[in-house]
Amino acid sequence: MKKYWNISVAVFVTTILLQVLPAIAAEEKIHTTSDTLLARIQVEDFINDYYWELATIGERDLSLFWAEDAVFDVNGAVYEGLKAINDVYSLGLGPGGRLVFQTNIPRIKIDGEKAVVDLIYTGFLNTDSAEAPKPYEQGHDHMELRDAGSGWEISSRTLRTFSLDQSYAE
Repeated sequence: MKKYWNISVAVFVTTILLQVLPAIAAEEKIHTTSDTLLARIQVEDFINDYYWELATIGERDLSLFWAEDAVFDVNGAVYEGLKAINDVYSLGLGPGGRLVFQTNIPRIKIDGEKAVVDLIYTGFLNTDSAEAPKPYEQGHDHMELRDAGSGWEISSRTLRTFSLDQSYAE
């Protein structure tokens, strides 16, 4: 009797999982349609431009990428509004030298006038032009964008750092 009970429970659980898991998996898939293709290309260009500008901080105005009411969360430190975000960037990136970024292919989900972007980034620091850049920082970047009519802007950005080379902090 106990053997049949275990088999019945296993069949029941398997049946439930077979019904639930495809729905969960389908929810996570991103489907590009002809309606979202142009927006996706624009978001990809936006991300490329943003990370390019990060590498030239001090030379460009990063506020052009942010909404006035944007929220920026860096490992739990939250900055609200464009002024607070500009203040963070005015401190510079890294301990000095040139910091450049490399990203993976971003995961982009377009939903009408909004987009969600997830990517992994690696920051490379070059403090001496005679030496090769060294990995400095790596993390997850989650951006929520909105179409401002004249282009995309960041409404929310969350960075979670995976690793940081502490030798530069000394």
